Order: sequence, then structure tokens, then C-alpha cells
Amino acid sequence: MYNKYKEEHAFKTLQKDLKSGELTRVVLLCGKEQFLIEWGRNQIIGKYVEQASKVLDLTMIDEQESMRELSQGSSYGPNSITDYIIENCETLPLLSKKKVVVVRDTKLLNSSEKQGGKNSELSRLCDYLPKIPESTILVFISSPVDKKKKLPKAIAKNGKIYDFDQLDRKELISFADKRFRAGGVSVSSRTMDFLINETGYYNKESDYDLFTFSNDIVKMIALSENGVLTEQIVKDTVEKDIETFIFSLMNSISEGRKDKAFELLHNIVSESVDVSGLTAMIVGQFEIMYSIKELLDARIPDRMIIEKLDMNEYRFKVLKPFVSKYSKERLKDALKLSYEIDKNIKMGLLKPSLALEMFVARI
Repeated sequence: MYNKYKEEHAFKTLQKDLKSGELTRVVLLCGKEQFLIEWGRNQIIGKYVEQASKVLDLTMIDEQESMRELSQGSSYGPNSITDYIIENCETLPLLSKKKVVVVRDTKLLNSSEKQGGKNSELSRLCDYLPKIPESTILVFISSPVDKKKKLPKAIAKNGKIYDFDQLDRKELISFADKRFRAGGVSVSSRTMDFLINETGYYNKESDYDLFTFSNDIVKMIALSENGVLTEQIVKDTVEKDIETFIFSLMNSISEGRKDKAFELLHNIVSESVDVSGLTAMIVGQFEIMYSIKELLDARIPDRMIIEKLDMNEYRFKVLKPFVSKYSKERLKDALKLSYEIDKNIKMGLLKPSLALEMFVARI
């Protein structure tokens, strides 16, 4: 069931924990947004490590690199990643408030219980977590992890997991607004909405993230004249998202603007986009539109449609007006045609670019 009470984002929780001094001795920073993970790591380091003694009071451990260096070193040093982590955690800070040990992408985070025998590295590390000295903060960093695995469960039990998922729309606008203001650029609400939609940040298949968004904002600030962001600057700057292109293509087709649809098609094909992948996305778009149409015709509420189809709310809002312009029969015919075009491309019967032109012409 849909929960209208949104859980607080991890970046806000981390901010509060740092401000109150309640950061636990072991934490895991993980999730989809690498930008926020790096931000979180830097916040922890900035809070507890003095710049003057950073070389001694901060240890960054990359499992593969660290073990390669250790294997080339002396014979009396630690011989496992667990030993190396524990050894550094046991070292007292010199001038800093805490010794911070950062472990990036260790395989132990994804190791299963079966791989964790009594004396294994995994078990020894899990057993060590409640024994971490008060003078140390151990920070694990990873992309999304299975929190049911042994080490994440042990971290949650003895510390805290900060899962940095996507920002919601309000948070994303705040993220952008803060950077534009710092750059001396003002953005109207209408242009900001246009920018957020143009990025494709919430499109399910998109890989547009905060690193990309942050870089695009820097470009837009540089291009903005008289300290004002315009929609044209957004169009010229933001990296084109394939699904955003498909929305524009569908809009042109639904309005009977075949000339505009062909122009969009030629522009995207000329940019060396994977046309076969593009066709697959068009097929997927018509499949989801047909499903939306069926549910709308059955008078299913919008919120239930979003949940049933496991859709992003923004994507539904964008597609719904398109769906209303088509009859169920026309959508079904368009879906059959997209299957036919996709099949002809895969079988080598038609060149991808020609097949897509035929699709636009016939739909």
C-alpha cells in the first residue's frame, strides 16, 4: 500500500547525526547516488579529522589495491583485508577528534553466511564491530548492497546504514537552486521545472545522476547571460536522455506533426545512438501506454495504476496525456507495429534507421 509519509532521506539523517554528535562507530554509506555517498564521506572526514594530521588520522582502504600493496611489502604485516582494517582501527588519532578508516567496495559486504565460517575474514570482521574503539569511526562505502547479507546486518546491529537513494523532486530542486544561487544565477519556477523534466532524472531506464546534474549546472551557470537561466540554455546543455526524446517523439506523433517527428528521429540517429536499443525503448513505451489505457478505461485510480505498474509518478503524469489522445484500438495497432519493426531490425530485414522512419510514417 502507498505510504504518504515519506521516509527522511539519508543525507538529512547524516546531517542530524553529525550535528548532534550521535554518529556511530561503524557506518555504511551505500545506494544509487554516488555523489551523495562521496558527500557523506567528506562530511564525516571534515567533522572528525584535522587537516594537519590527515595523513595519519585518515586511512582510505581499497581492498584490491591495499592487498596488492601488502603482498609486495614486508612479511610481518597483516595478511588479510580484515587484519588490515582492524590494525588501522586500533591506531589512536594523533591530533584529530577521531581516527577515520574508510573501506571502499570490499567483497565482504556481499559475502553470504555460508562463506562466513567461524574463523573466516567475514566472521572475524563482524565479531570485531562491537569492539571498535571509541576513538575510531569505521566507514564502509559501496554501491547498493543486499542488507540481508552478514556484514551489512552486523553493521546495522552495531552502527548505522545510510542508503543514499535518489532525491525526490523537492530535494532535487533545492539541490539545483543552491548551486545556481552560489553561481549568481536566478532560475524561475517554470524554467526549473523544465530543467528537471529535461534531465530525465526520474526516468526508470535513465542513468542521469547527481554527478551529471552537478556538471551540467556548472555549464549552465557559465552560459547564463545577465545571471538568468533560460530554457534554451537548458536545451543546449543538458545531456539528451533517450526516454525524454521518446516523449518528444510521441508528442509530435500524437499532434499529427510527422515533420517534427522525422526531425527528432534524424537528430537522434545522427548522434550515433544505439538505434536497436532505441527501438526496444519505443516498444516498451507503447506497452506501458497500452497498460495505462486499459487501467484508465477500467476506472482504476491514478495512484493504484502507478503502484500496479511499478512506475515513477512523474513518468505516469507525462504519459497520461499521450494515452488520452489514443483509442485503445489505435494503441494496440501501434504496439503491433512496433513489434513488427523491432522484429525486422533483429532479423536484418531492414536497416534500423529505415525501420524507424517507416514506423513514424505508418503510426
